[in-house]
Amino acid sequence: MSQPSDGPDDPGAHPSVWVAQAERELGTSELLEWCTDLLAGADPLTSPHPLAWIGGTPGAALPGNLTGPRGAMFECWSRVWAARAMRYCWAEGRPAAEGAAMALVGALTDPHWRVREMAAKVVGLREVGAGADRLAALLDDGVPRVRAAAATSLGAVGEHEHLGRLADVTRSDPDCAVRAAAARARTAIADRVDLPSDEY
Repeated sequence: MSQPSDGPDDPGAHPSVWVAQAERELGTSELLEWCTDLLAGADPLTSPHPLAWIGGTPGAALPGNLTGPRGAMFECWSRVWAARAMRYCWAEGRPAAEGAAMALVGALTDPHWRVREMAAKVVGLREVGAGADRLAALLDDGVPRVRAAAATSLGAVGEHEHLGRLADVTRSDPDCAVRAAAARARTAIADRVDLPSDEY
């Protein structure tokens, strides 16, 4: 493999474009392991690769330190970008994917809502079943976007025991988008476990 470049050819392109180029230049396992470390809380200032690979133009604007409001936000965004990169880069069955899955589940309890939201989305997309109970807990999150993402992903990884909680959300969540996501998730779970419609 040739020496990786300093970042994507077009940092203004769609994230999938940056990540695809990063995967070609770094290799799937290395990219996933790097993102796993970031998602688990590694200091982005000591990142072995340019953050533009996963953050594009904003990722190239790394501040000199992570103190103060700007630094704190950048540190949060590095975790969001790491989780988002896992939407486009995965390696089912490889150790790198197993580590990434564990980091995603851990990120469901991240202190920043944007990280929880993105992790919830990717847990569902990558069908990380180990995250089902934590997704169910996120149905009580204070941010509607997090609750909606959690409900949607429960549709992909939830089981029969999660139907009751989703039913509660369908009836009582104050946000209509969350209620709709929960209703769709209940249908998805029932279809997946082959449950008759009159039983859910």
